[in-house]
Amino acid sequence: MLPLVIYVVDIHGIIRHVFNSQFRTSRHVKEAIEQIKKMD
Repeated sequence: MLPLVIYVVDIHGIIRHVFNSQFRTSRHVKEAIEQIKKMD
């Protein structure tokens, strides 16, 4: 099984967070949302 990778990218195209996990995929969305809220 390949890992799921989520990138949080700001409006300037800068990668602000990378979440990479093969086994904690349920955590991906929650962590991505937390990082997006921090950018506001």
